Amino acid sequence: MLEKFNKKYDSTLNKIQAKIIKEYVFCSGENSLKNLLSEVKRVALKEISQVPDSHNNRVICEKVNKVKNNISLLDENIHDDENISRFLLLSKLSEELKEDSV
Repeated sequence: MLEKFNKKYDSTLNKIQAKIIKEYVFCSGENSLKNLLSEVKRVALKEISQVPDSHNNRVICEKVNKVKNNISLLDENIHDDENISRFLLLSKLSEELKEDSV
């Protein structure tokens, strides 16, 4: 099953997203998933904090604090479909912010 998953979604998901899904579906341990989600959250907050330094767009810079607040409110202890989906989106956002800063 894992092989089918990798084959189908390898080109669609980034590495962190695939890891989140594997941890969630195949449940190797609550702490493992919690630690992974905490790391995704930490990295995203770091990346979003650097946005005002790399962008001159006033509108984007005004939204940074609201986005940071919403990220901070994410609870890495909740492991349901809705919250995992949010962390998958957060992982994608982090990846895009990293690419944008390069």
